[in-house]
Formats: sequence, C-alpha cells, structure tokens
Amino acid sequence: MEQLFITIFSILTIAIQALLAILGILWLIGKTAHAKLYDQIKQIIKQYGLIILFLVPTAAMAGSLIFSKIIGFEPCELCWYQRMFLYPQAMLAAAAIIRKKKDIIPYLALLSVFGAIISAYQYVNQMATYYGSSRMPLLCISDAVSCSEIYFLQFGYITIPLMTFTAFILILIISLIAKKTQE
Repeated sequence: MEQLFITIFSILTIAIQALLAILGILWLIGKTAHAKLYDQIKQIIKQYGLIILFLVPTAAMAGSLIFSKIIGFEPCELCWYQRMFLYPQAMLAAAAIIRKKKDIIPYLALLSVFGAIISAYQYVNQMATYYGSSRMPLLCISDAVSCSEIYFLQFGYITIPLMTFTAFILILIISLIAKKTQE
C-alpha cells in the first residue's frame, strides 16, 4: 500500500513537472510559433483557473496527510512550515470559487513563493546529505525528525519536499497566468 501511494504521487509529480516544462516553453515562444496553443492554454486557465487552484493544493494536502497519517511518515519541522503555506490555499481557493471572485489569486501566489522556498531548501539539503556533500545549515530545530531524512527516493530524484515544491510552482504559475488573464 505504501509503495502504491508513493508511486501514484511520484507519477503525478512527473506529470506536473512535464506540464510546467511545456508551459515554460510555450511562454518563451508564446508570441511566435505556437501562439495559438499558448492562447488556448491561457483561455483554459482563465475559465478553470480557480478550480485548478483548488484541486492542486487539495491533492497535495491529501498526499501529505496520507504520508503522515496512513503511511506513518512523521513530518519534520520544515514539513510543517510547508503545510502552513499549502493548507490555507485550498480553503482560500474554495472561498474564491464560492464567491466567484479571483481577487484571492495574488495571495495564493505569495503563499506559494514562501512554500516553494522552504521546500526547495529542504530538498537541496536532503540531496546534499544523500550524496555526502557538506551539509548546509539546517533550520530544523526539533530533535524529533531530521529535516534531511529521506523517507523515499522515487525514480532517483523524487522526495516529499520535491513533490511539495512542484505543487507550489504549479500553483504559482497558474496564479500568475490566471491573474494576467483577469486583467
């Protein structure tokens, strides 16, 4: 069961990373060769942006709860900070959907920036520790669970902080596109 959840969330992470790569490439060449495809994606985000901005943090929140409550991976201190920036996003996006207003989008983007910084920091520290490099100063004060502990390393690079980082970046990019199409 544990490996099934790890594999499912890892594959979702890879799919999101592929989507982010495509969005990045289309953004870079958006005004030229593939402007029509880029405009279609912007239109989809304009129409369904709030729903996407609800589903992504909700799925990430479900994943973090599955990993901690069902599988038993105890979250470290940095994981708790990431959750503090992730969990409110699902509720804020749900409120925006109910109110049919996109004025919440800049707040989602800001929460994602802070969450992405923390998750990127933790991931870099995990990889440095894993590969035996000198450790960066770790902001993890608690002695309960080390922030550099890797519960799994799926496909040679995916860990829980990388999954979280990927979710934060997707939320940030969708937020920026949705905000731009709102204007």
